Amino acid sequence: MSRSWPGSASARRTRGCWASRRSRSTQPARREASGDGVPPTGGPRRPGARPAGAPAAAGRPAPGRRGRGGEAGHARLPTGQDEARFLKALAAAEAAGAVEVRMGKHERAHLVDKVLLADLEALAAFLGVRRATAQARDLGERIRWLLPADARWLDGLAERACGRWARGDSAFGLAPSDEAGIDQRFRILAALARGEAEGADPRTFSVRVFPTHPNDASKIVERHRAGLVRMLRSVAQADADDAEAAPSSALAPTTDEGLSDDELLARFGLTRFPAPIFLSGPVTVRFGNTPEDGLLPGTAPPFVAVQREWLDGLSWNGEGPFSILTVENLTSFHRQVREARQADVCVVYTGGFPSLTVIRALRHLLRAAPTPPRLFHWGDVDVGGARIAGHLEDSLGAAVVPHLMDASTVRRFGRAGRTGDVTALSRRPGAVGIIARTIVETGLLLEQEAVDPVPVGNASGSASCQSGRQRPASSTKGKGDRSRYSPGAGSRSGTSGAKVQDA
Repeated sequence: MSRSWPGSASARRTRGCWASRRSRSTQPARREASGDGVPPTGGPRRPGARPAGAPAAAGRPAPGRRGRGGEAGHARLPTGQDEARFLKALAAAEAAGAVEVRMGKHERAHLVDKVLLADLEALAAFLGVRRATAQARDLGERIRWLLPADARWLDGLAERACGRWARGDSAFGLAPSDEAGIDQRFRILAALARGEAEGADPRTFSVRVFPTHPNDASKIVERHRAGLVRMLRSVAQADADDAEAAPSSALAPTTDEGLSDDELLARFGLTRFPAPIFLSGPVTVRFGNTPEDGLLPGTAPPFVAVQREWLDGLSWNGEGPFSILTVENLTSFHRQVREARQADVCVVYTGGFPSLTVIRALRHLLRAAPTPPRLFHWGDVDVGGARIAGHLEDSLGAAVVPHLMDASTVRRFGRAGRTGDVTALSRRPGAVGIIARTIVETGLLLEQEAVDPVPVGNASGSASCQSGRQRPASSTKGKGDRSRYSPGAGSRSGTSGAKVQDA
């Protein structure tokens, strides 16, 4: 049978059949054996779809012609030369091992019947494009060269991003084609993991990370700020799903506590204005390095605010032994330094998960003590509180003793709630495991503010040291309002924390 070209009588008869179908003729359209109107393998093709294996240009109708739903690839090639080029391209792709071309049978032996995919990698090479999986693999290798060896949470973040890029999707606002943006984003994350942002404002930190960038190096971090926050919150969520991912434990409560973007970045030391550290105890802070510089006694009631620049001048008064008590929430910190002050205990407010500045202050106190001090922690008995205790142990290399977080206290003042899956945490050693096992044992949660403060060292008998009354639920301060407490038997007033501090 002779080949039927678009201008042949056979083609004209086929177009006439389609025209009569559009005019609702009852006469069915007769399909020509030449190949015009033959549907592709797998059923009718949607209008305007490109035949499998055909180049994009070959799939477009010729000017002045409209593609029709039942026409196959041959009928949509405007001229014989176009069809010849198409067949030549198919033959070259088949020779490259990318596709398998199957011709028709019998009178259709001169027409292509099917084009089957033989090798996806070979097809990508033949077309001169990179597969998304290969591109994601290359990006992953580049990223891993940037990351610190001890920041396992960054490895998990990179794996999740590469998984999205391998599907051809964007990850955290970064398209796989944006290699410069990906490089910048992970350089910033690596610097955050190494602690290079401690006490720095975003622009100063940006210059540190990109010292050789030719233009606007100080603005790179600010451009990536929204994406950075999304990625850090993603790490927090991943840790919530996998409680054994301890290295990023400082991020875990961000969803539960509703931290703002600024507060989240401050956990890594990146702040516009570094927050001071609230502490009270037998310490002295020197303003500078000469004897003539001023001294700030840590015993000044009710507490003192120590700026980050003063930490090197922080020292203990006397020979000890001393203890350190870290307190998670501000209301409980206010009450502890007023109602349960101890001459040999330094009380430090962590502000939820401690920032790098707080960790630095605690490390200095541990190193500067004449004898190794005992380290206590008082916080909420929940997954976040357990992670805080574990983070303190991991960051300071010291054992942490939970204070007022024992099972008897939780049974007396706790409440039922969604404890979450703490099974993995309960298997960990140290304070994080102790607190997690308390949650498993009691099935209860405890907000720190529901418990009256007592001196440290009474944690095992804390229940017997309480006033015998449970604070009403309505009087327990939420996490967003912890700074409104005034002196005197646990009474509250409208005095802010800053004003009480200056009293």
